[in-house]
Amino acid sequence: MDKICLAVLLSSSLLLGSPYIAANEQEEPWFSLTLDNDIFVGSDGGYTNGIYASWFDVFEESERLSSPMPWYFWMQQKSMDTKQFNTLVEIHNVGQTMVTPSDISAVPPPQDDLPYAGFLFWQGSLIAIRPDYSDISTLMLGVVGPISGAELTQRLVHEITGSETPQGWDYQLKNEPIVNLSRARFWRLLHSDSHSMELDMVGGLEGALGNFDSHVEVSGFLRWGQQLESSYPTVALVGNREANPMAHSGGYFVYVGAGVGYVFNNLFIDGNYLRDSPGIELEHERNFLAVGAAFSGEEWGISINYVDFGSFSSDSGGQQRFGSFSFLWRL
Repeated sequence: MDKICLAVLLSSSLLLGSPYIAANEQEEPWFSLTLDNDIFVGSDGGYTNGIYASWFDVFEESERLSSPMPWYFWMQQKSMDTKQFNTLVEIHNVGQTMVTPSDISAVPPPQDDLPYAGFLFWQGSLIAIRPDYSDISTLMLGVVGPISGAELTQRLVHEITGSETPQGWDYQLKNEPIVNLSRARFWRLLHSDSHSMELDMVGGLEGALGNFDSHVEVSGFLRWGQQLESSYPTVALVGNREANPMAHSGGYFVYVGAGVGYVFNNLFIDGNYLRDSPGIELEHERNFLAVGAAFSGEEWGISINYVDFGSFSSDSGGQQRFGSFSFLWRL
């Protein structure tokens, strides 16, 4: 059983004080760590765990960009309007995730369950925030297969913790490059204040295209707390796992969210596209349920969440449940 499987934490350089942003903008850099693990909800197998390190540059004020963005933000900028905004957020996210079948002792692994798969990636996201809606666009570049280092990570942590040794990594997905682009818009649909407490509803539409995952999805979130206006765009982070929904500026909230969608392809289910590899039949209809709470001070924030993506395959059961924790602080 995967007791606590910490993934390899990588670092990436972020251009603080970005030269391609107008000089009079106010930059507010943040850093976050997010840990997902299915052991938090008493299960194992499926989406086993992931760890994500993210750097956020938050630019307050509504200003036009004064010069072109770096190449790794070019596609995101072209897919959305970043010329005028109240707040612009640039995110660099580096992470490692792993997926295993339910029975990690079986050799070979069962053919009717998820294959072993490790995924190492970088994401670059832009979020353009306006009072009533926000746009988010993400480019993901990565690799699946032995080069991801997932086998080494899981074996090392299981040895340290005395957990059962996974036996099936020789059958994992083969090395393959990953390119994915996603685009979403989230609206703040309702908002009410009562005795210093706020209630709002946020709805979103999202689409993704690439050899890792292609899908369309509609979602909605109901939140209750304080300082909700400044943090409503963070619910967009539930799906792409950059971080959990975060409160801002000394605020807090609890939330419940749900979504439905259609998945065209998913590498963890289908297996390799360029070579033969293990895989199972994809269940195209997808839904998710998420609940959680977020708290923040002026220099920090924490978020605790439960997410259930259901099953991506009728063969693998309900294996996409996990608990998640994020810690955010100002650099």
